[in-house]
Amino acid sequence: MGAYCAAKAALAQFSETLHAETRIHGITVLTVYPGRISTGFSARAVQMRECPETPGSRIDPGVFARRVLRQLKTRRRALVFPFWYRFFIVFTRLCPELYDRCALKVWKLR
Repeated sequence: MGAYCAAKAALAQFSETLHAETRIHGITVLTVYPGRISTGFSARAVQMRECPETPGSRIDPGVFARRVLRQLKTRRRALVFPFWYRFFIVFTRLCPELYDRCALKVWKLR
């Protein structure tokens, strides 16, 4: 799980930097922070452990794709989808230790 999280963080930072560097040329880079989309990816996550259920975990890929396209047209720099996933971002920043304990428990890594 650590490598996956590190890769996501690196990609997000790269996208944010690219957005800043290309903006003067009229290029917008959208950083997407997706929730759980119904692709089957999660079923293979964390060394084939059973995925914990989360609300909204079965978001249709077509719905997600349309939302990304709509966001691209606004030229904004980031999309958190679904919107309520912003809670997790705030929670991890305000209470990182508590988030870690909860995540390890939910994923049965502890």
